[in-house]
Amino acid sequence: MGLIGLCGLAAGCIYSISTPANLPGQALVGLPVEQVRACAGNPLREVSRPASTMLVYYREAAMFEESFFGGKGSKPGYHHGCWATLLVENGRVTGVEFRPVPDPDADTHECQEIFVACVP
Repeated sequence: MGLIGLCGLAAGCIYSISTPANLPGQALVGLPVEQVRACAGNPLREVSRPASTMLVYYREAAMFEESFFGGKGSKPGYHHGCWATLLVENGRVTGVEFRPVPDPDADTHECQEIFVACVP
């Protein structure tokens, strides 16, 4: 199964490439799109092409995760979240990409939380 390669949402380029099955989000591959919508809700954006559809979700970190206590008050942390893009072909998820922001190497926890009710 594949991870989604994006040329940019405006251009609409989508293709699948092979990835290891243990990546976060791979449990979503094969699920019917109706099941994903039922457990994760409606996507923030949906981009349809003749042979495929991209569902784009976003989740921000909770405010208490973005600050920490120290000394005489709290100190602001950095604002972070995660973009999740699902490629749907023939009514089933065929590709998943989790992209944490602003640090692309950060944990994908926020993206995983979007779909926690979707996988056992």
